[in-house]
Amino acid sequence: MTMETIPLPLEIWEKARSIKEIDKWVLFHYPQVVDRKRKKRISFMTDFLFLKDKKVEIKLKIEKDEVLAVLPHTDIADSGDNAEEAKNNLKKTMEIDYEHLSQDRENLSDRLLDQLKYLEGLIGKDS
Repeated sequence: MTMETIPLPLEIWEKARSIKEIDKWVLFHYPQVVDRKRKKRISFMTDFLFLKDKKVEIKLKIEKDEVLAVLPHTDIADSGDNAEEAKNNLKKTMEIDYEHLSQDRENLSDRLLDQLKYLEGLIGKDS
């Protein structure tokens, strides 16, 4: 068995509520990782969220019992039993992350500050 080392940002480790969430992050950011159970490449499909007057591209990974919705170029993801539920959960997670990050703006790393600014643009809230 070949082992691959994947760098995991500290913020992801601290934010994750379970190993399953870490697995989702790894599979999204490193799609070359093979799903060993199914022996196939992990793949995502493009979909969209509609936020106010914005059409935001997201990625969906559909599995037998769950759908993962991911906001590209961020560490934001959520899941649901179907695509619509996953997308709605992702919207809520984006709002929660925005509120959390905006409360601690002065202590954010550059990467998280960029994520906050990106969310501000999507959600339409002022700095």
